[in-house]
Amino acid sequence: MKCLVCSILLVTLSHMAFAQGEERLLKINGTEINVRIIGKGSPLLVVHGGPGLNHSYFLPHFNKLSSKHRLIFIDQRACGKSAGSLDSTQMSLDWFVKDMEAVRIELKLGKVSVLAHSWGGLLGMLYASKYPESIRSLILSNSVSPKVGEYDRQTNQIVNSRYSKEDSILRSETLQSKSFRDGDLEVYKLLFKISFKQSFFNKRYIDSLNLLLPSDFIQKRKTLFFMTKELSNYDFYFDLRKINCPTLIIHGDYDAIPIELAQNINKSIRKSTLVVIKNAGHFPFIEEKSAFFNRVENFLAPK
Repeated sequence: MKCLVCSILLVTLSHMAFAQGEERLLKINGTEINVRIIGKGSPLLVVHGGPGLNHSYFLPHFNKLSSKHRLIFIDQRACGKSAGSLDSTQMSLDWFVKDMEAVRIELKLGKVSVLAHSWGGLLGMLYASKYPESIRSLILSNSVSPKVGEYDRQTNQIVNSRYSKEDSILRSETLQSKSFRDGDLEVYKLLFKISFKQSFFNKRYIDSLNLLLPSDFIQKRKTLFFMTKELSNYDFYFDLRKINCPTLIIHGDYDAIPIELAQNINKSIRKSTLVVIKNAGHFPFIEEKSAFFNRVENFLAPK
């Protein structure tokens, strides 16, 4: 009986270790970039949203892909466990994309597929256009617009129109609280969740959104402000024609990012397919897991 219990315990611990994967800091491009590697198989670079978040919200949802793919989750510079002590010259879209390529080279991955979510979608598109020889295929999940100002205006309007009276009051009180002024991370997580809740078709799934903020989140967030001016005037639509790899565009029909923006990306990338997932918002891999991951697996399957 003891042997059976020990065997079960060892198997359970083994599965837990596999699910958590290996986490390490890579010294590249004059900084340190944190990566988490899970699974075996063809390499899939997973790029998080933000700017300012980290890869934690993909977990444990993306473990479903780890049986056939080697998942490489990247914490972008000044995000998550990656280094944050950077000056304005080191904070640009170009550097973020160079980091993706440096990770690929450092880990000796060969050609990779890239799955990029939200703000990460912009980085994914830039990467595919600048490093066509390095990318096998591209998946854009609920991507922001290549014209960032267009995305910001429309999305903010939709999010603000969806706040319930209770959420609106809670948000206002939280922003005026001493805890917010003191930089309490739990308060910041609450504000993120109040905002992201408006992009869930089924609001109860907000509790499945795993947001882990590092202790130096506030300082790193200030570093990211260096990019604000660049992003507000950014328009990448013209260069989308340079993307020549097969591209899957996934969008939730309830996302606060208007479906028209996904349709515009679809029209601009030659080898792209747009899939709209019903009853899902900005995080379809949480709300409609089967629909999302079946589409991703079919797209990545060897042809």
